[in-house]
Amino acid sequence: AVFRGGGLPLTIETGHVLTIMQPGVTIDDNFTHRLSSTVKLPDQKVGTVMVIRPFAGVSYALVMDSLHEIRLMDAVTTP
Repeated sequence: AVFRGGGLPLTIETGHVLTIMQPGVTIDDNFTHRLSSTVKLPDQKVGTVMVIRPFAGVSYALVMDSLHEIRLMDAVTTP
């Protein structure tokens, strides 16, 4: 896995463990009786990576586990 360190701290080092998050989907809200009411579900944890080679703008990481497929543009955050 490769990630860019856009929102992450600049202190990413070899061995750091990070969480992969997929954005929550937006669904129709069938419980309120308003027209065109939608709800955004929470983001979902889909995996864990370990940094193996950090650089200034990009880092290489090993996917340690995943619950679903990891998609382009999934977020990488600190646990």
